Amino acid sequence: MFSINRTFVVVLPVVSLGILTACARDHSEATIANELLRSKPNMILNVKRQAGNCPETIGIWTFLLPFEGGAEHTAVADMRNAKLVSSGKKFVEYESMLRNSHASCIGSAHTISRNY
Repeated sequence: MFSINRTFVVVLPVVSLGILTACARDHSEATIANELLRSKPNMILNVKRQAGNCPETIGIWTFLLPFEGGAEHTAVADMRNAKLVSSGKKFVEYESMLRNSHASCIGSAHTISRNY
């Protein structure tokens, strides 16, 4: 009977910690998503127009989720219904419907990359 109680005492904190960690992670991801919807982008890029009528700037939210031994760097374009077209080690290309006034836009935007 004594060994059963000891096992229960050890297992219960481990299970509780796992549930607490899962709940905290889900909460933090939901919090980040809600903050993005309510806030303005924290990075504004100037658009270099090649042809057509383009917006002067576009916005991107950037955030960092650190973990032991590294971090996840995430950038979210301020576009509705954006689709990832291609990506590489140092670039991401999105495609999205523009406002009618910018439908003729052909342009690009970039920033100097940061060394992490």
